[in-house]
Amino acid sequence: MINALADLFIRASNKIKDSATDLFPNYTQRDILRLSQGTKGSGQWRYIMDYGTVEFKGKEYVLDGQADFTNRLINGGEGTNFVDAAEGETYTAEFSAPAHDAEGNQHTVYWMHDMTKGDEPELDTLDWSNVSKVREA
Repeated sequence: MINALADLFIRASNKIKDSATDLFPNYTQRDILRLSQGTKGSGQWRYIMDYGTVEFKGKEYVLDGQADFTNRLINGGEGTNFVDAAEGETYTAEFSAPAHDAEGNQHTVYWMHDMTKGDEPELDTLDWSNVSKVREA
């Protein structure tokens, strides 16, 4: 009985992997299996999307999601915040994205971008290689 269940499980796993390969043709079955296990065996399909990598202080981080505004009001030496900037003035916007390092440790990557109030650029035109800080999550 146990052998029959094991065989059934293996056949089902192979069908899932074959289906995943059809859905994600740029990945090998081995990559899909590794990706499906996620960080520290989370079992989530979280790394199928390629958000890229960034380097900070000589260490590489794999981005696990898109960068988005943190909505933090910037104070003092970091720049002017959106609320205090008048139309046409420059303010500093902070962005963050989830990431992991080579050991699977979770981090949050941060960027600071200067923007002109009322004339903000498309976010995909910003320089995302200039990381301002990385914090362990």
